[in-house]
Amino acid sequence: MKSKDVALVVFALLNVVLASEFGALPASAAVIRIPGVGAGDWARYDVAFEFSTNDPSPPVTPPPREIADMEYYQLAVLSVVGSNVTFQLTVRFENGTEMSNAMWANVDTGYPMGPPYLFIAANLSAGDALFSSLFSPTINATLLRTYAGAQREVNLLRLEQNTTGPYGYSATGRISVYWDRASGIVDEMVYEINYTKVPEGYETYAFVHLLMRETDIWSLTYVNAELAAYPRCLNLRSNGKWITVFVDLPESCNVRKVDVSSIMLNGSVHAEKTAVLLDLDGDRRLELMVKFDRQAVIDLISKTLRYARESGTATLTVTGELKDGSVFRGNDTITVIYRMPRTRAITE
Repeated sequence: MKSKDVALVVFALLNVVLASEFGALPASAAVIRIPGVGAGDWARYDVAFEFSTNDPSPPVTPPPREIADMEYYQLAVLSVVGSNVTFQLTVRFENGTEMSNAMWANVDTGYPMGPPYLFIAANLSAGDALFSSLFSPTINATLLRTYAGAQREVNLLRLEQNTTGPYGYSATGRISVYWDRASGIVDEMVYEINYTKVPEGYETYAFVHLLMRETDIWSLTYVNAELAAYPRCLNLRSNGKWITVFVDLPESCNVRKVDVSSIMLNGSVHAEKTAVLLDLDGDRRLELMVKFDRQAVIDLISKTLRYARESGTATLTVTGELKDGSVFRGNDTITVIYRMPRTRAITE
């Protein structure tokens, strides 16, 4: 597969719904649209996929096998001239290899890339059109969300469409896109589409989740935490209730000062229960015990395992805030077992 094909496959999938929705709302001509990023800015993203079908000739092409081995996506701004942002999109794989492709986008017009848009203009707000074209979608809301460890003001575009296509297919697509308001760079995309062909009982489902995990656009210094996650070997078909993580903070931090409502696993799963324990490892510091819903964690891990495997590993990242505003982060890797039922058909 060519590097360009792999690098753009996420955005080709997302294009299906976005392209059909654009043109629904009139633009606001009074808004001045200029980039909020600069040369040297970068952001890295975790990407999760899910694809299933029982259709012998599905209406969308399954993602290439290489996607299962992606470590992250990275956007790096090369230059900014007027409304044009030239950037490099890099896919890094778990084996250390990379594929890159240079592209450009105009934050005033949205061209030439078209949807989905990785950059929009800076300082737009709810009610503003994304672009200056006659027909452009309008930002649904401006709100606060946490990305790359910091609370940011973001703009949200949410679209949904139900269509009836050729050859008897019906499709329902939903997409939510969040952009950082100050810089205009994409923070998160959540996309899913479901194709059905009722007479034959065919169903095809595709899901893509793009989530920023690191950036240099807003600086953040993490407090390094040591984690120990249990069970150490997780069966993805198990019915247990919890994933338990023990968090050990540096001597300068008091675990009693952790804002338990801020604790998240892999930026997606909120902590369900927390408790400050005794000094379990003998370092004269208390550890924090955190419990996450096991099924929610399994669902998250399963979306990254695009193809059935007997076993593999998963990195669990836990973040949280202390009451003084500092943010801690730690990682631990567990083994996962993924055995499919013998009766279930797998389409690749």
